[in-house]
Amino acid sequence: MKRPGRQRGLYTVEFAIVAGVFFLLLFGAFEIARFFWVFETLTEVTRRGARVAAVCPVNHADIARVAMLSSPGGADTSPVLNNLSVANIAVAYMDNSGAATASYPDIELVRVSVENYSHTLLIPFIPADVATIRMPPVATTLPTERLGFIPDLNVRQCYGV
Repeated sequence: MKRPGRQRGLYTVEFAIVAGVFFLLLFGAFEIARFFWVFETLTEVTRRGARVAAVCPVNHADIARVAMLSSPGGADTSPVLNNLSVANIAVAYMDNSGAATASYPDIELVRVSVENYSHTLLIPFIPADVATIRMPPVATTLPTERLGFIPDLNVRQCYGV
C-alpha cells in the first residue's frame, strides 16, 4: 500500500511540463499572428508608396518616407515596423511592357517594393539569430497619373506629400 506522502511534488512536476508546452504554443500563436500582421503592413507600405509615387514627381525624396507610414521630411525609419527604413523601399518606373525606364514621357507604371526586410520573433529564450525571418519581397504596381505635373501651371509638385 502506497502512502500519500510519497507523491508530494508530483503535481508540481506535471504542471511544469504541461505549462511549458502550453506557453510554447501560446507564444507560437502570438508570433504567427504577428508575422501575418507584419506581412500585411508591408503590403500596405507598398500600396501606399505606389499611390504616392504615381502622383508625385519622379524619384521624389519623400515617397519612401510616406510609404513606410512616416511623415514627409521625417525620419528615415518607420514608426510602425522595427528595422524598416527607406533603404528597404525601392521605387521603379516602367514603360507599358514592364521594362525599367528613366525617360519621363515613357513612364506608364510605377512599382514600389520592400526588399531585404527581416522580422524578428519575440519568443523568449530563443537567440535573435535563430528568431530572425527574412520576409519575402512585397511589391505593388500601379499606372502613373500625372507624376506631379500640373499642365495649367507648368510646374511639378507632389500631392499628399
